Amino acid sequence: MDMKWIKIMEIGTSKTGKTKIFEVVTNEEKMQILGYIKWDGPWRKYTFQPTPDTKFEETCMRDIADFIQEQTKQHKKQWIHA
Repeated sequence: MDMKWIKIMEIGTSKTGKTKIFEVVTNEEKMQILGYIKWDGPWRKYTFQPTPDTKFEETCMRDIADFIQEQTKQHKKQWIHA
């Protein structure tokens, strides 16, 4: 997924190893951590957890939302076919 202002990188898995953890950073040479995308059990989907004092415009928000939607879809498909 090509993003204009941000990068989303997989940085590991949850303690159970069942879900991925992603870091959202600025798309600059000196990357700033903007937040994390992690599985949220009560929501039953991936959610974005921003770091304090960060702000986002609509392109960034849309990219994050599209990424979350795709990761949730992939995760659920994996468990349906298991």
